[in-house]
Amino acid sequence: LRSSGIVVNPAIRNSTTGEHIGFDTTLNKGDVLEIYRTTTDRLAVKLISGGVETNARLLGRGQRLMELHPGDNVLTADAASGREGLQASISFYPMVVGILPEVLV
Repeated sequence: LRSSGIVVNPAIRNSTTGEHIGFDTTLNKGDVLEIYRTTTDRLAVKLISGGVETNARLLGRGQRLMELHPGDNVLTADAASGREGLQASISFYPMVVGILPEVLV
């Protein structure tokens, strides 16, 4: 998630499964919130603000990171306010025989 303005409590919704994750934070212009799988096969969140990367524990109460499911996943970006300044992009790398691609380098 990338912010082109002030975005309060950004979220991602999976319309296919009904799952959603929300983040208790305010993103400023240029901030990036990355959701990714680590080399140890765990989901994690990284906040990049002002060029500084930090591990983020910003999930809302009682929430956990969701995973994409096989097949179609209709995802939308949302926010409590500033949604028009929230841009989302998704990329993924298929696993090769159970090995994450960054381990193959």
